[in-house]
Amino acid sequence: MLTLTEIVNIRTLLQSSQSPLFFFDNDPDGLASYLLLQRYRGKGKGVVIKSFPELNESYTRKLRELNPDYVFVLDKPLIAKGFIERTLQYGMKLIWIDHHPLPQDMNPDIYYFNPLKNKPYTNEPVSYWCYKISNKKQDDWIALLGCIGDWFLPDFYQEEAN
Repeated sequence: MLTLTEIVNIRTLLQSSQSPLFFFDNDPDGLASYLLLQRYRGKGKGVVIKSFPELNESYTRKLRELNPDYVFVLDKPLIAKGFIERTLQYGMKLIWIDHHPLPQDMNPDIYYFNPLKNKPYTNEPVSYWCYKISNKKQDDWIALLGCIGDWFLPDFYQEEAN
């Protein structure tokens, strides 16, 4: 599970960003994650990732087009080495929030958050963690759709059902 310190760190990174760019997987979990963080921050552009299974180098053109200061990658199990290198070359911070198995080779310059890194090992969808990060009660329905789309029933589902 993500720790409270990690949740606070992600919030701090979001609040520090003036022009965030969100890359997100093209499934309900990815979309909900983007919506939750973008609505929380009130800024930023979103780019759906249609390449599978990784965020590949073809998406680096969006870095130049949109010129973000922070790049958030949501619900993507792999990121191409070339994409990571280009992002860091441009001086952008790269924040990767995921719940898939941990990558083998992790660049230490990336802010990487995954509930599988900490004990107890859990793998709640990214939309679940984005809901915890944003802490906006009115957006729980978005988080619920993202979680259910990833076959996960969150602890707040009964509140939304009422």
